[in-house]
Amino acid sequence: MSNQIECPVDNTFIDEYKVRVTASLVFISSGIILSTQSKYVALLLVIDFFTRSFKLGKYSPYLQISTGILRLLKIAGKPTNAAPKRFATTIGLIISAAILIALLAGIINVAEIFAIILLVFSFLESFLGFCAGCYIYTFYRKLFIKQ
Repeated sequence: MSNQIECPVDNTFIDEYKVRVTASLVFISSGIILSTQSKYVALLLVIDFFTRSFKLGKYSPYLQISTGILRLLKIAGKPTNAAPKRFATTIGLIISAAILIALLAGIINVAEIFAIILLVFSFLESFLGFCAGCYIYTFYRKLFIKQ
């Protein structure tokens, strides 16, 4: 079995800078959740990840903010393949839903663990341009898809 990292790939592209600014907003939101245990911020994350996971980006609050920031700063787009980012967004949806459910159930420690995971993943993407989704995808394929 190969130790090579695999990423999902398709023929669609998105703006890498928009992805990174959006990840910065997720990073900030994760920090707010850690410090306040805000169910409303957790719900906002779920809504945002849901819209982006199901290709409804025009309804994504964070994507709209990111677009505005990049337009204001007059930063031109840089294309990157959309499939790995879409996979990572789906992971973000699962994690943010787990945060919200744990907060609603009053299981703060579990919510904090998931918020830390989201904080780390969003930090890696936003500040280092490192997508942890490809590593998760590789692990998933080795575990569930026999080749």
